[in-house]
Amino acid sequence: MLDQLPIEILEEILTYIPAKSDLKRLCEVSKYLWVVVRPKLYRSITIKVSSEDKLNAVDVVPFLRTSLDPEGSDSLIFLKEIRIVAPISVYRFDRCEEVMVDCDMCPCQRNEKHCAAFLGRIPKQLNHIFCEMPENSLRSFGWELGTCIPQDILGGIGLFTQFQSRIDTLRLITDATCERNDLSPTGLEEFRHLRHLSWKGLSLEKDFKVLKACLHNNRKKLEVLEIATVELGEELDELESEDYFNFFAEKVLGITSSNGSGMQFPSLLHLSLGHLSFQSAFKGMATSFNVSALRSLKLYRCRHTFSLLDHIVKSKQTMKLKSFEIVLDGRERPLSEVGDEHEALITFLTSFEGLEDLCVLILKEIVLSPLSYLIAVYHHRSSLKRIIYHTRPVVGEALRDVWDPEYLEHLTEFVPETKLEFIGVNVNVTWMSEILENAPSYKTVKVVHIRKSGIDHADLDYTSEFHERYHSASDARLHPDSSNNNASAETAQVDGPHVNGNHPSRDDQSDRDYEIETDDSSSPPTSVIDEYYAEQEVDPDELIEIADRAFGPNGLPNLSILAYGDFSHNDRYPDFQILLCRNEDKDGAFPFRVMTAKDEHLWDRIDGGREILGACPVGDLMLGMDEWLSDDGFLIN
Repeated sequence: MLDQLPIEILEEILTYIPAKSDLKRLCEVSKYLWVVVRPKLYRSITIKVSSEDKLNAVDVVPFLRTSLDPEGSDSLIFLKEIRIVAPISVYRFDRCEEVMVDCDMCPCQRNEKHCAAFLGRIPKQLNHIFCEMPENSLRSFGWELGTCIPQDILGGIGLFTQFQSRIDTLRLITDATCERNDLSPTGLEEFRHLRHLSWKGLSLEKDFKVLKACLHNNRKKLEVLEIATVELGEELDELESEDYFNFFAEKVLGITSSNGSGMQFPSLLHLSLGHLSFQSAFKGMATSFNVSALRSLKLYRCRHTFSLLDHIVKSKQTMKLKSFEIVLDGRERPLSEVGDEHEALITFLTSFEGLEDLCVLILKEIVLSPLSYLIAVYHHRSSLKRIIYHTRPVVGEALRDVWDPEYLEHLTEFVPETKLEFIGVNVNVTWMSEILENAPSYKTVKVVHIRKSGIDHADLDYTSEFHERYHSASDARLHPDSSNNNASAETAQVDGPHVNGNHPSRDDQSDRDYEIETDDSSSPPTSVIDEYYAEQEVDPDELIEIADRAFGPNGLPNLSILAYGDFSHNDRYPDFQILLCRNEDKDGAFPFRVMTAKDEHLWDRIDGGREILGACPVGDLMLGMDEWLSDDGFLIN
């Protein structure tokens, strides 16, 4: 039947089939489908390096074998996008020298010759593909290894400069800590057609000339710009050098206090900046980036963020933002008076309408109170679809997740008045019962993400433990008389919000917001933050209970997915990620089940849901040389 459909209709159908495996099967049905489907099947290739210990283990030969059809026609003529990706988890700095194939030497014995050998293999592999591709046919390239880029690829006479200089999308993840100064991708200066530029892990000192030339040559066309440097250490906080902190503004954008403006980006719609400073150049940067036309704005741990937001409000620009994501770590610098930083953020968020995403992560000092955040939520209640509020202040001598019962109480009052589809909260699992008290009234909520920072549980294989408990509880419910399941049956009989006792309701509490069960031998918490943090223990049985209630007949009526854990930076914490979906099988043990690869289509029903799981990451993608000394990538001053 598919063979009889017009090509135009088939091509439209193919837009709903993202999986390569499914496209491959379609190609094998008939010659007609092979002709129609092949361009989409070979439009993009992702070369995955499976291990951080072998970052240059790139092999494209298997792909090249499959690209030839039985008649010898090469499918590479359809190739438009190439991505080279690798996990960035354990090695987050100095990756070029620390991670090498077949190298047993310690880092101090390695030199530029070994580094060059490490980088030399990948260009040879890519050359196999480039030789078969039409010149300037590639449109997108991603170097996402977290290493320097070989000059043979993006150097002045590299493969791209010579053969594929008309790409419009470029994604780079490099290593700012590499001590080699001759590996900046100088070929970027030759690109003239970029609409999307993402560069994370760059070194301003080493790469600023290349970045400046690239931005200048593409400034009128750029629609998406993502720039993230790395935090370079405590000594720069003490330096307080205006020259350094205005480096990006002055050296790259050409903004000075005298001229007030520099490079202009009239077409820019999506802007993401990380570890940059707006110190005395916030006025010029607001003008350069055309903030009034932006659709999304992401600011990760940038200095003087509040000054930038305050200027945007005072300039009375009409904002069209649909998405706003911000990570604050106390380095935003207060304004002239105490409390001004809080006012600047709230005033900015309430100065315009139409926001759909509002994601906030606060590290160290809580500069935005929960109630203030909810004021912004309420202001955008008619348009907001996705929200995240995550606080992680200092507990003892480290940053830890802390939740606020007052926020939850008011959030539950606000939700029925909004159109929220996604809610991300860092809350104790048992306190989710508070949110679920009025669950039937949350008719628009499709995804709930219980956020937990993976760095706090790096040594715990929570995913495996949960799956084991889940299967045991399922067996106990389906076979309650089994003698082998007595212990699990007790867990599986979920009647209330607590495994080891009933959680107090609001009506049962006097002058305390909540109660904490403590051991007689333990001393009581010494502060409010200690109390909030005291209930952060992770228990899979509690999560099973909450999911049972959330997906149950008195739960959230349109809930599709319940997520738990840390999904930042893709699979950095695969052992601390749980995804549950509604179980349509009426004979199943629970109204939910663990999601599998076959359930990926569920994300198609949730606009932006998959991507926002990783929003507001607690840790940086790449680190500076000093950051690894702290236990979670943040130096606490």
